[in-house]
Amino acid sequence: MRRPVAKVAAVHDLSGYGRASLTVALPVMAALGVQVCPLPTALLSTQTSGFSSYYYRDLTDDMYKVMEHWRAIGLTFDGIYSGFLGSSRQIACVEQLVRSFSAPSCLTVIDPVMGDDGEPYGPISREHIELMRRLIRCADVITPNFTEALMLLDEPYRDSIAEDELPGMLERLLEAGPGRAVITSVPVQGREESCMLYASERSDHKVHRMTTPRIPVSYPGSGDMFASILTASMLQTGDFLRAAALGAEYVSRAIREAAADGVPEREGLLIEAVLPDLAAGQVSFQWEALE
Repeated sequence: MRRPVAKVAAVHDLSGYGRASLTVALPVMAALGVQVCPLPTALLSTQTSGFSSYYYRDLTDDMYKVMEHWRAIGLTFDGIYSGFLGSSRQIACVEQLVRSFSAPSCLTVIDPVMGDDGEPYGPISREHIELMRRLIRCADVITPNFTEALMLLDEPYRDSIAEDELPGMLERLLEAGPGRAVITSVPVQGREESCMLYASERSDHKVHRMTTPRIPVSYPGSGDMFASILTASMLQTGDFLRAAALGAEYVSRAIREAAADGVPEREGLLIEAVLPDLAAGQVSFQWEALE
């Protein structure tokens, strides 16, 4: 007998054009056998990177109305995955979602989408960052990039870091509440030609490193694809490190395919080229345990 399909509430913005946020999460998680139930945070005509004068509609009030109906029909979720949140009110909304709609053993993944390359995204304020530090307390997994990890730890941005500082950074993130953390796009000194990821679990405090090829392009939606794959894979297998490796593998493949086809960066990474193979779950990238 086929096991029940896991349901995930995906809290993200929806762009009419450009592969990012929900337009990435929906197909990617469905390809891994997970039912995605969107809770859109905003409606945009396009994703924001590389476009100007785009239409933006804040959907915070609508989020609460959707949750009212979900509550009325007794809906609960096997997973809650939160991505871009455009206001502090939306952070409170996600906290309510976790409190009220989590099924037993619900997996909560928080991607604290706040900035990159040392800069916060447009609507991200100091208050937003402080509230995000509160939100990650309820997370089973967080997936910040390097910039966002420093924001969560209230540390100034720097454009590189010594590898021996990563265990302490991960330990402080886990002390803030989440059970597992993976930091992506870490600019490690002496490894400028690679894209580095570091992960740890509170249960054993071991630190793991993954080295992937650095591709000299920057496609929006890469972090969304990574966190979506991680969430869906963990719901299927429960294996955090393998789920993170799967995410890194297919994000790298989608970026390579987009670059090879000359896809403009603002259109997003080429998920369509890798979706047919995603369910097979083949992983070539490997984690190394740091001594």
